[in-house]
Amino acid sequence: MNTHPSQVHRAQRQQILSPNFESIETCREYRRKALAAVPAAKQFLAEKCSKEHRCNSGLCPLCIRALRKRLVEFLHQQNLHDRKWFFVTAYIRGWTRKPGDVRPFPKLGSHPQIKAFVRRLRYLKVPNLMLIGAIETVWRTNDNKATGKPFHLHFMVSGPSEAQVKQAASGFDRDDNVRTPLKVIPVEPGWEDFRDTATYTIKQPFWKYSYHGLGPKKQRQLPNRQELTELISNLGAHDVRGRFVFVGMQYKHGRFALTPNMKSMSAKPKVEDGSNNPADAEARPPNVVWVNLIEGILATLRAGNWAPQARLTHQPSIASTAVVPPCTADKHNPTERNSDMGAQGTRSQSHQKTSPSAKRIFKVKHVEIDEATGNYSYALAVQKKDGVGEIVVARSALAKISDLKRTLLDKGVLVPPNLGDLCAAILDGALPSREIRVVKTGRWIGDAFLCPFGVFGKASDVANVRLDRSLVLPRKEKGSRNDFLSQIRRFLLRSDFLILAYVAALLPSMASRLGRSSSFGLNFAGESSTGKTTALVLAHSLLTEASERSLFNFNSSPVHLTNRLTSFGGLANPFGDLKAANEKGRQAVEKLQTTIFNAASGKGREGPVTGGLETPSFSIPFFSSERPMAQLFQDGNLDYEGGDAVRLIDIPVPNRSEGGIYNRRRAQESSASLAAELKSLLERQHGTILPAWIKHLSSIHTVGLDFSRAISKVEFMKFIDEPTDGVHDRIADCFCLLYAAGDLASQTGLIPVKSVTIRRALARLYDAVLRQFVSASRRDEQAWGLFQDGIEKFPLLVRGEAPADVAKASTGFRRIEKDGLRLYVKLEALRTLVNDDWCVEHVILKRLIELDALDEGSGARSIHVKHKGLPRTRYLSINLDKLDP
Repeated sequence: MNTHPSQVHRAQRQQILSPNFESIETCREYRRKALAAVPAAKQFLAEKCSKEHRCNSGLCPLCIRALRKRLVEFLHQQNLHDRKWFFVTAYIRGWTRKPGDVRPFPKLGSHPQIKAFVRRLRYLKVPNLMLIGAIETVWRTNDNKATGKPFHLHFMVSGPSEAQVKQAASGFDRDDNVRTPLKVIPVEPGWEDFRDTATYTIKQPFWKYSYHGLGPKKQRQLPNRQELTELISNLGAHDVRGRFVFVGMQYKHGRFALTPNMKSMSAKPKVEDGSNNPADAEARPPNVVWVNLIEGILATLRAGNWAPQARLTHQPSIASTAVVPPCTADKHNPTERNSDMGAQGTRSQSHQKTSPSAKRIFKVKHVEIDEATGNYSYALAVQKKDGVGEIVVARSALAKISDLKRTLLDKGVLVPPNLGDLCAAILDGALPSREIRVVKTGRWIGDAFLCPFGVFGKASDVANVRLDRSLVLPRKEKGSRNDFLSQIRRFLLRSDFLILAYVAALLPSMASRLGRSSSFGLNFAGESSTGKTTALVLAHSLLTEASERSLFNFNSSPVHLTNRLTSFGGLANPFGDLKAANEKGRQAVEKLQTTIFNAASGKGREGPVTGGLETPSFSIPFFSSERPMAQLFQDGNLDYEGGDAVRLIDIPVPNRSEGGIYNRRRAQESSASLAAELKSLLERQHGTILPAWIKHLSSIHTVGLDFSRAISKVEFMKFIDEPTDGVHDRIADCFCLLYAAGDLASQTGLIPVKSVTIRRALARLYDAVLRQFVSASRRDEQAWGLFQDGIEKFPLLVRGEAPADVAKASTGFRRIEKDGLRLYVKLEALRTLVNDDWCVEHVILKRLIELDALDEGSGARSIHVKHKGLPRTRYLSINLDKLDP
């Protein structure tokens, strides 16, 4: 479009546009608010957009206004309002986004429902079928209460009859919960109603409709900042045509045109710069480049220097807009024999060399769509000094040519001279047919298992799915599977803990295959040098090369840990010893507690714009510590509650004197020699088991796999005592899952021990876990007993009488009050009585509060108490009559 359009052009535009068509100033303010609503605006909108350099974002009000304006000009120029049109509105089942839901809508203009509707129209075989459509959403409120963001369809159809349009529209999977019925409304004849309907169909992306009561009346408003944020997140990043669909016409390179199978109803425009107004051609100078080219060709023909040209073996790039120099020779521009004709020229002789600029490849290979955010990136084939390479750039990067050029140069790319034109062509042109979905979570997709270490199973199922490049890790394999299985058997028979680590490495992929996402963690707790880390290395060696240094690092930030575990869904994630953590005490415990909770049953951290990561696949965070979890929580002054015990199962490891993890070793074998031999084996044999395990899982139907899991659970539950409470039952269910994986691996020969050996080993470890609960319960009851026995040690005083022994009564005393016998005691005396600070806080005081026996003052647990002969001070006030008898 011209930078300076003519006055005739402006006058005509004002006549054909609607009187309330948005102004440029309004759209600029609108765009400013949209940028302010999105913290990471560069993912959706370029920072600047002008008439000379459009950002071409489908969320940019200025770019949408330019498209709407050109659409109106095109429709008026082609006299399309003389046709019979019908307007269609449809609400589709499952398309409504709830308030607070910031997930991007999966597809916009290319949605299957739209394609199916167009297909049904084409089956009618009507001549000159035309369609103008869009998918959109609004922020909807009823009586100032947000009710949702219903995505819906608007279409204008011409060609079929009203009955045929209704028949095609009846194929939509309509949302019955929406009061608005399916509408097929004839458009009134004449320009005004046709223009208003077209601009209503293709309109700005952000609106808010406020309803009052149950009536149809609504108020159209501009969303506030939070509402804009959600709308932008739901719409996702897309180009200026992303929400729209056209049949019989097309929008390409900034202009509208009829498709070849359509007959124009008026003269074609004589303008080549994007404007659909023929009046602009009169005030526009001729194209000097093409004039020079034509004159050059004529001069060559007159001089008789013409010769047949070599036939092109490939089509030149349409996106190339390099200036073609004149072919005539004069004193200012002498013609050279081997001069370059530009990107669209040909070589006149076989020995001529192509200029460096013609060799600089810059084209799209495929488009990558981030599943979490909906952002688009382009995988580009580029020219480097050592050959053709590939780089991936975000869509927004193509709008900033200077920054993009700097990035390309930093990566050693030979930048083409017409980079700006190529980027504009990519942004304006149709997207490549192949779209690759970029995910950030390890998971099963069909019969293929995708994880940071590669793709296992049926690789064709993930042909158009790729894991985020930042998560990919190299996988190393050494030795053979048969050698590993034959040599590891001896060590598994010597250790229940190695069997547990082995099956824990196999379970996550099996559980995620079954669709389970409620994960759990494991922790080997015992003194140092007992082989705990070796067991974790064994779990990791089933997939890749493993050593103590290759285990996961717990010193990352909590958010990074959570996202990391989510990305490694379907795998066991062994961490290094917790004693190496930078945080200590309460900070370390809170970090561990939060990480396990998010990895087991939560999600990655979400922001106001990004939807964060999806709910993770089943995974097992695997830890080791020198002290049990209950003691670590106690040091952090936190309760180790039942939920923590289920999400992170603490497994006690015997002391070094008892063999550590090698609890089944023979008398002549030492744990130190076994550890050294196992370490040597894992260095020589690794990375061979899990790929074969995934291949076997992919060959089993999920129904059969779930049946096998259910049978294994019945067998294991017969082997252990019946759980006595909910926590024990949930821990038993975790061990049943572990046994199911071990049983299946034993049947397929991927663990070299019998199923009964695995069952006995897991049952022994399950009993050891439950013994910890029994000992903790006994400790709590012992602390409560010490408290009750020590009550009589405090003297019984009478109100108004001084105590006989002031020193003894100053730490605590009993006194009869109107509501019964009370004990006034200082916290220090209570700690001395129980001799366990943790039990005082988490057993004594907690139970007193549950019994409603502790009077709490304002802002404190103690109250001021006065008694004759004693100084006025604060005591814990305990109603002894409310204690258990």
